[in-house]
Amino acid sequence: MTKVKLRGLFFSYYAVCHTRLWYNAHRISMEPLSEEVLLGKLIEQWTYKKESKNIITTDEMSIDIIKLGDEIVLKEIKKSSKAPEAAILQLTYYAYLLKKKGLDIKKGFILVPKEKKKIEVEFNEEAFKKLEKAKQEIIGIISREKPP
Repeated sequence: MTKVKLRGLFFSYYAVCHTRLWYNAHRISMEPLSEEVLLGKLIEQWTYKKESKNIITTDEMSIDIIKLGDEIVLKEIKKSSKAPEAAILQLTYYAYLLKKKGLDIKKGFILVPKEKKKIEVEFNEEAFKKLEKAKQEIIGIISREKPP
């Protein structure tokens, strides 16, 4: 496989399902029009209307909300809180990418409007070490010739 540019979604899939990660990295979609994906997009569109959404979108990331002011705060909207580690890794990856571009981001939030939950995420040395470990494992998984 040629070199793949890592994407935030890879980190989410890594925490949930390595097979799904492999398929997604190889551009084999298992859920393009599933009801779950559509529900997630609707929740994202219809909540937090007062805040800017999708301010930064690249091949590697699509940040749902970013708050600028005294400090930069990243926010990721999720339809449920059943896989918090997946959302935390994804958001940490976004903070890592922005840090590489010179932005110092200390925290973010996972927002789950359906459950009225707000999970704070700190972007510290420990979080980035965990991210680096996941990054290396993701590269190993997606480099395989067959899905795990």
